[in-house]
Amino acid sequence: MFDFYKNYQANAKLAQDVASNVVAAGTEFAKSVFEANNRVAQSVQEQMSEAYKSMETYKFPGLDAFVPVARASKKSAE
Repeated sequence: MFDFYKNYQANAKLAQDVASNVVAAGTEFAKSVFEANNRVAQSVQEQMSEAYKSMETYKFPGLDAFVPVARASKKSAE
């Protein structure tokens, strides 16, 4: 004879197991995405920092002609 209650309990346990596996997988995925985003952010920050440092030492051709004008206009504006 078919036992509805026993079948219901088995299905409920299966549904609970599936739900807990989905939650665990979602949590692991979120951790992975968070760690990857942190690594990307750190990499971009380091690259931007290095780029800024290299720009301070790089002399742009013709820039020296504009820098005194820009500084003079800034001082006159103050």
